[in-house]
Amino acid sequence: HRVPGRLAGLSRTARAVVLSAAAERQKRFPDETVHRTTIVLLAWRADMKRFGLPEVWESHPDANRVTVELVRLVGEGLLERVKPNHYKVTALGMRLAKAG
Repeated sequence: HRVPGRLAGLSRTARAVVLSAAAERQKRFPDETVHRTTIVLLAWRADMKRFGLPEVWESHPDANRVTVELVRLVGEGLLERVKPNHYKVTALGMRLAKAG
């Protein structure tokens, strides 16, 4: 299956970290949605410098930074916003997370 050009290089991006965090959680709990706070914490733990608040990145995640990536992932069809602050990884998102 060919990945659309706009998703090329996903494995090196912030979106890839966020997608991977959501996908890993969804694999563990497939019948549940993934809450935004959970994704924020998992993405931050995966890349504290990228997703931490400036000057305190080791101790505080930047929820807004992760939320920007969530919005992009929804727009690309990789995540579905089921209800406010609750997400599901789409089939395409799971394939990309697995490949990354």
